[in-house]
Amino acid sequence: MTTATVAANLAALCRDNLDQLDHIDGLLARLEPGDYTHQQVGADPIGRHVRHVLEHYESLLQCSGGRIDYETRARDPEVETDPRVASERIARLRERLAALPETQGPASVRVRYTSADDKRAPCEIESTLERECHFVLSHTVHHMALIALLAQWHGRGLPAGFGVAGSTLRYRAQSGDPVAAVP
Repeated sequence: MTTATVAANLAALCRDNLDQLDHIDGLLARLEPGDYTHQQVGADPIGRHVRHVLEHYESLLQCSGGRIDYETRARDPEVETDPRVASERIARLRERLAALPETQGPASVRVRYTSADDKRAPCEIESTLERECHFVLSHTVHHMALIALLAQWHGRGLPAGFGVAGSTLRYRAQSGDPVAAVP
């Protein structure tokens, strides 16, 4: 693959990730204070999902020495309990993510992985920055689908397509299946 193709792919992935962060930030502005931290039976609060997602972006963007570690995260309780703190974190992540395609980051990265079998030591898996941007995008959409259910439970409206993968949105558009906003 050419350097230009990789750069174009990375730029497109960053735009898609930025769109998802915008959707999350928009939801944060519409939530009532208690919605963000309300613990429902069998589900983590919205704030915990948001924190989890944002920390994956931070892990991706730290990529120190060509290494990414999604497992060793800060798990900052302020981000999961205060939507304003989460929104501020999103603003900082947006700046860094928007600049990512312009940086001379490593094309190849190593991702830390720890097996569920605790007898094995952590290992590293070879990947690319493009692939990891795609992973974080997919991971974010997955959590947004869960956040959407929780927000709906609180009676919060969501824009059409919130928590729906881009491929699903394209399929629905081609098949005539409407993607409705949730009132």
